[in-house]
Amino acid sequence: MRNSFVEEYDDMIWSIKSISFNKIRAIANDFVSELTEDEKDELWKILNRGVALLRTDAELKYYLYAYGKMHQQKMKVALYHFSWEDFENRRIQIVDWGCGQALATICFFDYLKRKDIKCEIEKIVLIEPSKEALDRATTHVCAYDNYVWEETDIKTLNKYIDQVNLSEIESNADLTIHFFANVLDIPNINLSRLARIVKKASDNETFVICMGPYNNFNKRIDKFFSCFHDYELLYEDEHDVTNEYDYTAKYCIFALNKKKEDFDFDDNMTVNEFFERHNVDKKLFIIKTKTNDNGEKFKVVGFANGKKDKDGHVAYTYFVLPKEVEKDSDAAIKRYLRAHKNDISLLEPVGGYRYGILFVGGGIEDWDEL
Repeated sequence: MRNSFVEEYDDMIWSIKSISFNKIRAIANDFVSELTEDEKDELWKILNRGVALLRTDAELKYYLYAYGKMHQQKMKVALYHFSWEDFENRRIQIVDWGCGQALATICFFDYLKRKDIKCEIEKIVLIEPSKEALDRATTHVCAYDNYVWEETDIKTLNKYIDQVNLSEIESNADLTIHFFANVLDIPNINLSRLARIVKKASDNETFVICMGPYNNFNKRIDKFFSCFHDYELLYEDEHDVTNEYDYTAKYCIFALNKKKEDFDFDDNMTVNEFFERHNVDKKLFIIKTKTNDNGEKFKVVGFANGKKDKDGHVAYTYFVLPKEVEKDSDAAIKRYLRAHKNDISLLEPVGGYRYGILFVGGGIEDWDEL
């Protein structure tokens, strides 16, 4: 027999029109607003800084009230470093490790909706040792019926992370996304075993999104990341409590088997050859300053490559400049590019860092023209 609180909560979720994280959290906020201060204090103690297994309706709601906004803000930071092209028209598997109430997954759905990204959620794996939290996670995920259909395979694993087997997260999807939201800092998780499972399950393109609290003495996200060798690092950062953030955070986002861009490039290709090969009419460019792995700053030149994202942001391909030019001022670099526009080659630097693609805001008026 189902608990009356469960039935009431499910009914409230399914009655929401245009479901969103904020509307789900509003239910928790309304619940907490009716509590006495003593009741709030008791629930806060039970949460144990957010690491306790949640068992009751009140505990689940109070967690969403107390920590939900932080989860949402961290996911916004993480997803900012993706482009709609990463997900558009893809068959996607989501693996939400230690999912709790599936807050990471529903924030991802909000991102897809906000960007109007059309994709197929083929499989969702929710992993959580609390049965009550797992049931609520399933309710939250299924309520996003724009992305989760009858054909979507929803697999719920009422397990600790170390109990998950490779066969349970394998998929034939085009893309797998692993969410590790505030779980890798749990000291009893075997990080090397977990990394092996993720690697073995990653025959397809895979994104690994790791987020957790920042602590100088807790290097578990770094240790997990160090278990991978063939990867593309997409974003890494950490911060303490600041004027901008009322929480600490550490991020590490990387890709395995990332799909290569659909244009080609030869070593020492000239500017003209690049544009002729890709049928770009205007040779528009910008100068950017980047930082290498040693913390040293260097300049690159980015050329508009004829692509835009859905928000109208211009895509550019950037190349490292020859050493004799790279140390000059932006104005001197622009003069050099214009003077050598017919024959300049943009060189591959030591270490193999050659080019990349970024989407940048602003219109064409912000660019210079060769």
